[in-house]
Amino acid sequence: MQELVPLMIWISCLLVCVLNVENIFKENSVSYEVYGTHKNNSFDLVLVIGGDGSMLSAAKEFSSLDCSFLGINLGKVGFMADLDYENLEVGLMEVLTGTNIAEEKEALECNYDGKKYTAFNEIVLHTQKSYKLMQFEVRVDGDF
Repeated sequence: MQELVPLMIWISCLLVCVLNVENIFKENSVSYEVYGTHKNNSFDLVLVIGGDGSMLSAAKEFSSLDCSFLGINLGKVGFMADLDYENLEVGLMEVLTGTNIAEEKEALECNYDGKKYTAFNEIVLHTQKSYKLMQFEVRVDGDF
């Protein structure tokens, strides 16, 4: 039962945050769609509530969309999720009015065994057995 208490508290925080975001959108006549209920693939912004893990998952899930991502940090560190919940209304209004500064995040691309992988932060290459060596080449913008 002790493991359920932190999870229940986190879910409560998440629900309160979602409700606050919805209220801010409604008060400012901002149209929005909740993931899973969306009917089109044309968005101006993907709003992610959580932490860096949620931001990375959303970046992977919505990588085909040509739009910005904004994270509301409910985690501890929040390198990628820029808005803190305590400053939610002010920060979200800056984004909605266009007075914020957009930051470009660089993506890493890895081609391995005929498949293409895209990542943020880092890519880890390893063998199935830690004592085996591997050979690989690294290129930046097509150059060694």
